[in-house]
Amino acid sequence: MQRTAAVLALFLCVFPAFAADVNGTWTMVTSEMNGQKVPDEEMKKLSLVLTLKEGKYTTTSAGKQTDSGEYTLNAAAGTFEIRPGEGPRKGTVMKAIYKLEGDTLTVCYDVAGKEFPKEFKTQVDDGRLVAVYKRAAK
Repeated sequence: MQRTAAVLALFLCVFPAFAADVNGTWTMVTSEMNGQKVPDEEMKKLSLVLTLKEGKYTTTSAGKQTDSGEYTLNAAAGTFEIRPGEGPRKGTVMKAIYKLEGDTLTVCYDVAGKEFPKEFKTQVDDGRLVAVYKRAAK
């Protein structure tokens, strides 16, 4: 029983710290939607930046804020629920999966919010977006 309690305590200590690791400023470096990679030139023009901080997010493109809202992160399941508070998706809930590897954050969004994606890939007309972000220098 003590061993189980110790393992559970370790689990509860590690996962909140992991969840906090997504906090920060992230620059989108590549993306794919509906089975198509977004060309590098288009990515440079978009210049998309995602800022995550304690359940709130903002996105900017070419230096202008394009969206903001709230998110709920489930570190144990590797999932996000994103609730835009402004922008074209205001009032919706997007579902996403994520993985954090060092300073790289990969997210697969189901933009329509139907279900959490099962893998980090898109197909023609599936309404999914895979984005790879790099943590911005502090």
